[in-house]
Amino acid sequence: MDTDDLTHMAYECIQYGNDVVDFLKAELGAICREFKTEDEYLKAILNRVKEIDEDPEDYLDAWNLIEQIDVKDFKRKIKKLEKHIEKTIKTPIEKRGATSW
Repeated sequence: MDTDDLTHMAYECIQYGNDVVDFLKAELGAICREFKTEDEYLKAILNRVKEIDEDPEDYLDAWNLIEQIDVKDFKRKIKKLEKHIEKTIKTPIEKRGATSW
């Protein structure tokens, strides 16, 4: 699927990713094409975000950001993203909002 096919709430996950760090936005957007349904996509990005949450320093180090990003703030934003993804998954797809394009 394409990011243009995501509902409003699901697309917001990508925007939350950008609030964390722009590399995450790109990652969340790019993997969308690997899935046929929005729910499959949401479950996959939730797993990815949980992986990052388990070892945020490793993620930041992989992108050479460990010296530039406040890890405490990064963790807070990752938790916020995780909660939004979980909320989106729990919301019936017809109530997630239509795409605006």
